[in-house]
Amino acid sequence: GSLGSNVWVEENGDLLLYLSRNDSHSELQRLLKLGGVRISFSESPFFKGKPFRQELNLKEGTLKILAGKKGEELNLKIFIDANSPVMYISGYSEKPVQVKVTLENWRKNKHELNMEELASTWLYRTGVPDGAEAWESADVFLKKKDVIAWYHRNAYSSVPVHIKKQGMEDYANQIIDPLKDNTFGGYIKASGLVSLSDTVL
Repeated sequence: GSLGSNVWVEENGDLLLYLSRNDSHSELQRLLKLGGVRISFSESPFFKGKPFRQELNLKEGTLKILAGKKGEELNLKIFIDANSPVMYISGYSEKPVQVKVTLENWRKNKHELNMEELASTWLYRTGVPDGAEAWESADVFLKKKDVIAWYHRNAYSSVPVHIKKQGMEDYANQIIDPLKDNTFGGYIKASGLVSLSDTVL
């Protein structure tokens, strides 16, 4: 129950996923997406004008996508395990296709938030308190063979600022800090896919 995803198909033929977790809070307590995943198919049947059907089956808890004309159909089944934070994508094609999986990551560098971005924080919507940090750290990409693996680990926590703002300093040692060292990320692997880079299979 901790993993979620937005799933859609774009007119250029790619399948897109935005992965999320309910505990992926940044240093500034913003709830961040884990990253975007782009899945591209050679001779994709998803192009505009070709037969296409996307169905959410609530009873099964699956998303099914069927696309392409007869003899060239691509059939995909996507679901998230109810008992573990794992998404599965399986399927078959009536003709051979090559598959490319790319992690689209937005946190490649340390980033200082602007006022528009600060509006999505709990504490800094009206501005950054004197002496407080207002940046988020970069994600880390692991060099692993034939998988894409990455994580974000909070470099600091805004909880001490929360405590001070609320006049709770006398109770600071009793307050658990859920943001300190909070770590979240992802791991992508698939049978038959090999590494082209840290972010591409």
